[in-house]
Amino acid sequence: SAHDLFLRALPHYYAMTREGMVQALQLLTCALELDPRYGVATSLAAGCHMTNIGQGWVTDPASEVAEGTRLLRLALTIDANDSDALSIAGRATAYMFGEFDSARDMVDRAVALNPNSALAWEQRGWAYEYAGQHEEAIGSFERAIRLSPLDPLLYSTLTGMSLALIS
Repeated sequence: SAHDLFLRALPHYYAMTREGMVQALQLLTCALELDPRYGVATSLAAGCHMTNIGQGWVTDPASEVAEGTRLLRLALTIDANDSDALSIAGRATAYMFGEFDSARDMVDRAVALNPNSALAWEQRGWAYEYAGQHEEAIGSFERAIRLSPLDPLLYSTLTGMSLALIS
């Protein structure tokens, strides 16, 4: 099922390697072929593309940005109240386009919709860090850690906090 493929993609995404992103995207593409309106798979696929860009693992950044943006927009049309999609879109908006006001609106809405989402708080931290609001970023990262102290992506939260602390 699409959900099974999504679950199988998660460990590849969490590995945060070039090969892992390729495998995760393959599984997520199959999931979306089965269910084109599966929002969480759409959001994660967008996250994979954004990770590929951030890590410099792409040969054609423009097409990767376009596909990641398309998937984020699709995720938001599937469910405009999906806190994960909103938070990922907010971080991407800050990082890729430098549109900090829009980014802050998205991540703030994401945590308002789901104040118990560690992902939304972590993405909020990054969006605020990119916007140069380090104290606000630190508070978001701290909240993410309290909500999910054993998160498989904890290193990302700690990296963001470290950057905010030295900025």
